[in-house]
Amino acid sequence: MSTGTTVWTIGHGARTLPDLVAVLAEARVDVLVDVRARPASRRHPQFARASLEESLPEAGIAYAFEGRDLGGFRDAPPDSRHAALKEPALRAYAEHMTTVGFRAAADRILARAAAARSALLCAERFPVDCHRSLLADHLVVRGARVVHLIDVGTRHEHRRHRALRLDGDVLVYDGGRGRQRTFGFDDAGGTTGREERR
Repeated sequence: MSTGTTVWTIGHGARTLPDLVAVLAEARVDVLVDVRARPASRRHPQFARASLEESLPEAGIAYAFEGRDLGGFRDAPPDSRHAALKEPALRAYAEHMTTVGFRAAADRILARAAAARSALLCAERFPVDCHRSLLADHLVVRGARVVHLIDVGTRHEHRRHRALRLDGDVLVYDGGRGRQRTFGFDDAGGTTGREERR
């Protein structure tokens, strides 16, 4: 199933605000959707929620916040079935993706992206280090195309994690038959894909 919708993602990392805006502008992003649970940073105050709400519209980009339902920092049960995800924070997020709040917020992402070019913002520059790769898996399963913006001129098309299987409409990261795989940029396939240079 394809929705024909493209969703972009980006991590602010240690960029300056002009650098972030330049990457978004190259992709012609209209709306930046913040999926950080804690949208504040003492080290990078330019990316705090209040700062972005003020500065992004000045650059012609709207700002929306979905961190309450789509942010990380979740707790995973000790018996999580997502054994292929070695990082506890990622296992916890995979558990969270079954909740009503997550699914409703993901639906809002797809609806917004169908109406305007939208990018999801998190803190980690590379998606391999970030819960947004699991969120991207969910969106791809729902039929969207997801593209990770790395820098001006560099982007990666998202591919589903190799250890992912579907149990009905639930994403399970156990390798299909209990195989152990790490979540990585090169070995797991979750974010490795066609690299485009613009």
